[in-house]
Amino acid sequence: MFKSPVGFYYCSLIATIICVGIVWRILCSEIGRAIDSVREADRLAECSGIPVIKFKIAIFVVACTLVGVQGVMQVQLVHFIDPTAFNMEASLNMVVMNVLGGMYFLAGPIVGSTFLVGLPELLRGYVELQRVIFGIILIVVMAALPGGIIGLIGAIKSLLQKFVSRSPS
Repeated sequence: MFKSPVGFYYCSLIATIICVGIVWRILCSEIGRAIDSVREADRLAECSGIPVIKFKIAIFVVACTLVGVQGVMQVQLVHFIDPTAFNMEASLNMVVMNVLGGMYFLAGPIVGSTFLVGLPELLRGYVELQRVIFGIILIVVMAALPGGIIGLIGAIKSLLQKFVSRSPS
Protein backbone atom coordinates (compact mmCIF):
# COMPACT_ATOMS: atom_id res chain seq x y z
CA MET A 1 0.00 0.00 0.00
CA PHE A 2 2.86 2.40 0.78
CA LYS A 3 4.84 1.47 -2.30
CA SER A 4 3.39 4.34 -4.32
CA PRO A 5 2.75 7.96 -3.37
CA VAL A 6 -0.90 7.55 -4.37
CA GLY A 7 -1.36 4.67 -1.93
CA PHE A 8 0.27 6.68 0.85
CA TYR A 9 -1.92 9.67 0.00
CA TYR A 10 -5.11 7.63 0.37
CA CYS A 11 -3.88 6.06 3.59
CA SER A 12 -3.07 9.52 4.94
CA LEU A 13 -6.47 10.80 3.84
CA ILE A 14 -8.23 7.95 5.63
CA ALA A 15 -6.14 8.52 8.78
CA THR A 16 -6.97 12.24 8.65
CA ILE A 17 -10.68 11.59 8.27
CA ILE A 18 -10.65 9.15 11.17
CA CYS A 19 -8.69 11.53 13.42
CA VAL A 20 -10.93 14.50 12.57
CA GLY A 21 -13.99 12.30 13.14
CA ILE A 22 -12.73 11.27 16.58
CA VAL A 23 -12.04 14.88 17.56
CA TRP A 24 -15.42 16.01 16.18
CA ARG A 25 -17.19 13.29 18.18
CA ILE A 26 -15.38 14.29 21.36
CA LEU A 27 -16.13 17.99 20.88
CA CYS A 28 -19.84 17.37 20.19
CA SER A 29 -20.32 15.28 23.33
CA GLU A 30 -20.68 16.13 27.01
CA ILE A 31 -16.91 15.86 27.25
CA GLY A 32 -16.56 18.61 24.63
CA ARG A 33 -18.81 20.94 26.57
CA ALA A 34 -16.80 20.19 29.70
CA ILE A 35 -13.58 20.91 27.79
CA ASP A 36 -15.01 24.26 26.66
CA SER A 37 -15.92 25.17 30.22
CA VAL A 38 -12.46 24.19 31.48
CA ARG A 39 -10.85 26.28 28.72
CA GLU A 40 -12.95 29.34 29.53
CA ALA A 41 -12.77 29.22 33.34
CA ASP A 42 -11.27 26.17 35.00
CA ARG A 43 -12.03 27.34 38.54
CA LEU A 44 -15.69 27.87 37.68
CA ALA A 45 -15.83 24.49 35.95
CA GLU A 46 -14.35 22.87 39.04
CA CYS A 47 -16.96 24.54 41.20
CA SER A 48 -19.63 23.19 38.84
CA GLY A 49 -18.52 19.65 39.56
CA ILE A 50 -16.32 19.01 36.52
CA PRO A 51 -13.16 17.07 37.41
CA VAL A 52 -10.77 19.52 35.75
CA ILE A 53 -7.55 17.57 36.27
CA LYS A 54 -9.16 14.38 34.94
CA PHE A 55 -10.34 16.16 31.79
CA LYS A 56 -6.99 17.87 31.22
CA ILE A 57 -5.15 14.56 31.48
CA ALA A 58 -7.65 12.78 29.23
CA ILE A 59 -7.42 15.44 26.53
CA PHE A 60 -3.62 15.44 26.82
CA VAL A 61 -3.63 11.68 26.22
CA VAL A 62 -5.94 12.04 23.20
CA ALA A 63 -3.77 14.83 21.76
CA CYS A 64 -0.59 12.78 22.26
CA THR A 65 -2.24 9.80 20.57
CA LEU A 66 -3.13 11.95 17.55
CA VAL A 67 0.42 13.29 17.40
CA GLY A 68 1.64 9.67 17.56
CA VAL A 69 -0.51 8.85 14.53
CA GLN A 70 1.10 11.78 12.73
CA GLY A 71 4.54 10.48 13.67
CA VAL A 72 3.74 7.01 12.37
CA MET A 73 2.55 8.49 9.08
CA GLN A 74 5.70 10.60 8.79
CA VAL A 75 7.94 7.60 9.43
CA GLN A 76 6.09 5.67 6.73
CA LEU A 77 6.64 8.57 4.32
CA VAL A 78 10.36 9.20 4.90
CA HIS A 79 11.37 5.65 6.02
CA PHE A 80 13.67 7.19 8.62
CA ILE A 81 13.22 8.83 11.99
CA ASP A 82 15.60 11.28 13.53
CA PRO A 83 15.04 13.40 16.64
CA THR A 84 16.42 16.47 14.86
CA ALA A 85 13.45 16.33 12.47
CA PHE A 86 11.25 17.40 15.37
CA ASN A 87 13.03 20.63 16.21
CA MET A 88 11.68 23.94 17.47
CA GLU A 89 10.68 25.07 13.97
CA ALA A 90 8.48 22.00 13.46
CA SER A 91 6.80 22.56 16.83
CA LEU A 92 6.29 26.23 16.08
CA ASN A 93 4.77 25.38 12.71
CA MET A 94 2.13 23.26 14.49
CA VAL A 95 1.18 26.20 16.70
CA VAL A 96 1.16 28.58 13.74
CA MET A 97 -1.17 26.26 11.82
CA ASN A 98 -3.66 26.41 14.68
CA VAL A 99 -3.43 30.19 15.05
CA LEU A 100 -3.74 30.91 11.32
CA GLY A 101 -6.65 28.56 10.74
CA GLY A 102 -8.52 29.31 13.94
CA MET A 103 -7.92 27.67 17.27
CA TYR A 104 -11.58 27.48 18.26
CA PHE A 105 -12.77 25.67 15.14
CA LEU A 106 -12.34 22.04 14.16
CA ALA A 107 -11.47 22.94 10.58
CA GLY A 108 -9.02 25.63 11.71
CA PRO A 109 -5.86 23.51 11.85
CA ILE A 110 -6.73 21.95 8.48
CA VAL A 111 -7.14 25.38 6.87
CA GLY A 112 -4.03 26.64 8.66
CA SER A 113 -1.90 23.71 7.49
CA THR A 114 -3.16 24.13 3.93
CA PHE A 115 -2.25 27.81 4.09
CA LEU A 116 1.14 27.12 5.68
CA VAL A 117 2.03 24.55 3.03
CA GLY A 118 0.59 26.51 0.11
CA LEU A 119 2.07 29.91 0.93
CA PRO A 120 5.70 28.99 0.15
CA GLU A 121 4.53 27.58 -3.18
CA LEU A 122 2.76 30.83 -4.00
CA LEU A 123 5.84 32.84 -2.98
CA ARG A 124 8.33 30.65 -4.79
CA GLY A 125 9.66 33.59 -6.82
CA TYR A 126 10.28 35.63 -3.66
CA VAL A 127 12.45 33.24 -1.65
CA GLU A 128 14.25 36.07 0.16
CA LEU A 129 10.97 37.64 1.26
CA GLN A 130 9.05 34.48 2.18
CA ARG A 131 9.76 34.70 5.90
CA VAL A 132 9.02 38.43 6.00
CA ILE A 133 5.72 38.07 4.16
CA PHE A 134 4.80 35.07 6.28
CA GLY A 135 5.62 37.01 9.47
CA ILE A 136 3.48 39.96 8.38
CA ILE A 137 0.54 37.65 7.61
CA LEU A 138 0.94 35.93 10.98
CA ILE A 139 1.03 39.25 12.87
CA VAL A 140 -2.04 40.55 11.03
CA VAL A 141 -3.99 37.35 11.71
CA MET A 142 -3.03 37.32 15.39
CA ALA A 143 -3.80 41.01 15.90
CA ALA A 144 -6.90 41.49 13.77
CA LEU A 145 -8.43 38.03 13.45
CA PRO A 146 -8.60 36.21 16.79
CA GLY A 147 -10.69 33.48 15.12
CA GLY A 148 -8.11 32.95 12.37
CA ILE A 149 -9.02 32.40 8.75
CA ILE A 150 -12.15 30.40 9.68
CA GLY A 151 -13.26 33.27 11.92
CA LEU A 152 -12.78 35.69 9.03
CA ILE A 153 -14.92 33.51 6.77
CA GLY A 154 -17.65 33.43 9.45
CA ALA A 155 -17.50 37.21 9.84
CA ILE A 156 -17.80 37.71 6.08
CA LYS A 157 -20.79 35.34 5.99
CA SER A 158 -22.56 37.24 8.77
CA LEU A 159 -21.88 40.58 7.04
CA LEU A 160 -23.28 39.23 3.79
CA GLN A 161 -26.37 37.92 5.58
CA LYS A 162 -26.94 41.32 7.19
CA PHE A 163 -26.48 43.04 3.84
CA VAL A 164 -28.88 40.67 2.09
CA SER A 165 -31.50 40.99 4.84
CA ARG A 166 -31.34 44.83 4.68
CA SER A 167 -31.67 45.12 0.92
CA PRO A 168 -35.16 46.03 -0.27
CA SER A 169 -37.07 43.24 -1.96
